[in-house]
Amino acid sequence: MDLTTIDRKGLKVGIKKGFGFSDFEEKYGLDKQGLSETVMILYKRNKETAEDLLREISKNEKKREKERQKEPVKEYKGVPIEDFMNMSMDDFMKIENGTASDGEPKISREVVLEDEIHQLEDEAIKCEKQYNNWLGQRRDSMKQMSELEEKLTKLRDELVRLKDKYNCSVERNNKITEKANGFLEKKHEIEAALEEKRQERERLSRVAVGVYADGTVALMEPDATGLSLNDVGWEEYFTNLSNPHRTECQELKVREITAVSKMLAIVENDGGAHGFEIAFDNSEMEAAYYAVNPTLEK
Repeated sequence: MDLTTIDRKGLKVGIKKGFGFSDFEEKYGLDKQGLSETVMILYKRNKETAEDLLREISKNEKKREKERQKEPVKEYKGVPIEDFMNMSMDDFMKIENGTASDGEPKISREVVLEDEIHQLEDEAIKCEKQYNNWLGQRRDSMKQMSELEEKLTKLRDELVRLKDKYNCSVERNNKITEKANGFLEKKHEIEAALEEKRQERERLSRVAVGVYADGTVALMEPDATGLSLNDVGWEEYFTNLSNPHRTECQELKVREITAVSKMLAIVENDGGAHGFEIAFDNSEMEAAYYAVNPTLEK
């Protein structure tokens, strides 16, 4: 079957124009069966669509058939049916027998004019009715337009009011933000000054202590607070550091271990009340000190 005679576009255009099977057959030479097969081939991947299109064509065919049945007989032997209303029997017989000459008018001009006038009057009445109908719809449309225009006006007024209110809110928010940022900046300045004061206080509160290889521990500078170094309990640290398993203390002398033990006891007895800046006579003593208590700050 040659599918070039009709494609999908031609099929849809025909259906849109109201083509039935007889119309497609007249234009493309395809009878009902041939057209049905062609549609199924064109939409072989979508059978449901093909069936819908064939149903539309079938509906159009039924409409075409009804329209053909409703068409009235408009003339008889070339003479309009309505002209027979006022025709004499002689004139009718001439037409029936085909004896009317071409030069002789079959119907009087008055009869024709009268019929034409009646037709035009009917058309005028129909147009008047249609005009009034559309005029009524136009009034309804104008009324709706007026109502919508009124709503639009209210919406525009509301929009202007909201815009003004929004601008005021933006201005107020900007002022609030400016105030808040001012206090935030001031807070940062205060915190920086506070940290500086705390560091200064910490520096002032730190106590410089010397841990010497001769076994003594002493303040390196006079202390205004009258702090005395409390090394009570240093013996326990000494016992711990003297343990042979303490590899970090194996190179230390007894006096050096004694000094480290006293410093450990002094820090423990102070309970964190002071900060100590410790100066050891050698690095071995310092390593032993922090090995025993690695949490202490160097």
